Parts: sequence; C-alpha cells; structure tokens
Amino acid sequence: MSKTTKGVAMNTITRWDRSANRVIARWEDPQNAVSLLRSSNLTCFRLAITSKQLDAQAEAAIIESVKLENEEASQKEINRQKKEADNLEVVRQKKIKTFHP
Repeated sequence: MSKTTKGVAMNTITRWDRSANRVIARWEDPQNAVSLLRSSNLTCFRLAITSKQLDAQAEAAIIESVKLENEEASQKEINRQKKEADNLEVVRQKKIKTFHP
C-alpha cells in the first residue's frame, strides 16, 4: 500500500513485503521495534515501526485463523465424501429397484 503525504510516497509494510526487503538497521525497546529496510531492487527505502504487543496479537490471530481454516477444510472434505457416498447409495437403490435378472 502506498500513501502520498505532501508529495512524498509513504509505504506501509506488511509481513509479506518484509521478505522482499533487506533489513539495513533495526532498533528496539520493550514496546516497539523500528526497522530500516532497502528494497530488493535497490530503488527505495522503507521505515517500519511496529508495536511488539500488537504484532504478537496479530501473529496469534493469524495462527488461530490458519488453525480454523484447516479444521474447516477437513470438515468440508468429510462432508463432501459423505455426500458423494450418499449420492452413490441413492443411485444404487434406484438400480436395485429396476434390476430384473
């Protein structure tokens, strides 16, 4: 995401953007972290300021959402297999009714 303030492009950093950037410097205190990053194509710098508390909460929420998505995916697969088996049984029952040896 980019925002323009008084003609200066201000980039907001996401967790996924960080992997494409090289950390030049990093400063921390117990509550916050500041990172100076250089883009992989060497055309711009980014300054990322994060709250350690909020970052930890976001990380926990991401982990929980992945866990829930995996559980939902497993349940959807179980439901799909059950529906397929039920449909096959319906077809089998129809064929049994019309079968004449």
